[in-house]
Amino acid sequence: MLSEGFSQFLVISLVIALGITFGYLLEPDENLPVQYRVYSSILGWTYFFAWSVSFYPQLIHNYLRGTSRGLSIDFVMLNTIGFLCYSIFTVCMYYIPLFKDEYGARHDGNVIKVSISDVYFAIHAFILTLITWIQALYYDGHYQIPSQIGFLVSFGFCVFCAVYILFILESVNNNRDPYNWYYFIYVIA
Repeated sequence: MLSEGFSQFLVISLVIALGITFGYLLEPDENLPVQYRVYSSILGWTYFFAWSVSFYPQLIHNYLRGTSRGLSIDFVMLNTIGFLCYSIFTVCMYYIPLFKDEYGARHDGNVIKVSISDVYFAIHAFILTLITWIQALYYDGHYQIPSQIGFLVSFGFCVFCAVYILFILESVNNNRDPYNWYYFIYVIA
């Protein structure tokens, strides 16, 4: 068995090696100055792997124990909602020209700096937090009940989103601009 310190060293080394490898091999962001592209790509992918590694111990721990007791269901619930929102934001800002153009129009022509590693991290984090939530419900659904505050915050956020979407739809139908999808994803992110 490896010592804890050596195991940590191996994980950190693997994260850095993967970050450097992906940063060099995958296309860097064309919107950055040439001298920064590779560095930004390496840092982005290192960030992706470093943060991604942090999700797995809890999943493995829950699985091996067959329980999620001791894990705050409020944290898991809010984290899942947060990463869903972050995923929506990064996907829209990276892939959809309408959002990129709107950002540029509102920020003196500047380009949003969302990279592909940001998109992959957001989606990956959402999936892993959702799996953690499913584990908590599966193993301890009758014990793991959200607090009133956690429930109210989550429910209130969902109501806010639903009402905002209704305002967007009404605004589009009446050719007014105060509520639009760009602001919506910006607010939820």
